[in-house]
Amino acid sequence: MNERALRVLEFVKIRQLLSAFALTDGGRKLCEELQPCDKIDEARRQLDLTDEATVIMAYNGGNPLSGFEDMGDALSLAEKGAVLSARMILNVASCLRASRNARNALVTERENTPLITGIASNLQPLRQLERDI
Repeated sequence: MNERALRVLEFVKIRQLLSAFALTDGGRKLCEELQPCDKIDEARRQLDLTDEATVIMAYNGGNPLSGFEDMGDALSLAEKGAVLSARMILNVASCLRASRNARNALVTERENTPLITGIASNLQPLRQLERDI
């Protein structure tokens, strides 16, 4: 989509409004980089995901997700074999708790959220990481 169309649609303002609701820095960055869909099938899929998210929020009485710190530095240090600080370890634990809570809220037997359940079900590496720690 060209810049003029984005300006006319005030898409920058939409991204800013959306990013204000993000729980993490990474989420804010993703919101700020969003682009409109130019393919009807993808737009329909995104609308279906939005509908499912609304169902989940209604079922849970609010947003089941929680914020957490960026794990980039901790992961980089851990990959190099460095010792993590106590603060970093607590942040990793907080991130794992948030991911487990999100997965538990999103992977359900509900028949009205198949897309989100499918996405969340594919996050199996988190279970292995939780066991390792």
